[in-house]
Amino acid sequence: MVNAANQLVQIPIRSTAPFYTEMAISAAGWREQGLDVQEETAPPGNDAEYRAKFPGVTATARGTGDGILTNFDSRAIPRPSNLYTGQNLGAYASPAMDRLIDELSVTLDEAGQGRVLAGIADILVGDLPALPIYSRVEMVAKVKGIKALDDDYAGADNGTIARHAHLWDRD
Repeated sequence: MVNAANQLVQIPIRSTAPFYTEMAISAAGWREQGLDVQEETAPPGNDAEYRAKFPGVTATARGTGDGILTNFDSRAIPRPSNLYTGQNLGAYASPAMDRLIDELSVTLDEAGQGRVLAGIADILVGDLPALPIYSRVEMVAKVKGIKALDDDYAGADNGTIARHAHLWDRD
């Protein structure tokens, strides 16, 4: 694959320890497609400026549920003014997306949230500010007779596996 100057398209990809395998798999697949991919191990620690200025792809997890929306909120773009602490590493900016994220945070009824989320999905599909390359499946075991996690499980990775535990019922 070549660019307009007839040079191989180069894509740097980096990752931290938990995502080395994902990085290697992605890089290998892109090389098979004809891309010149340079893999990079991110330095230890959290150098926010380095992370924000990296000119390529980062293999990492970006969150679950509506928490993932900070990755598309223009107010969360890492900048010198916020000490590069924002989560929108792709620097995606869309006033329409920002308005919908705000609207979602104040919409209480389920039908209204559905309409807002549909608008967000339309923007994400149209603009494609991120390209998910894999998803992880997580399993949860529960004791027979306990009615829990049937409709509100949001994933163990963000500490919500036991949410609403005080409401769990025994059959």
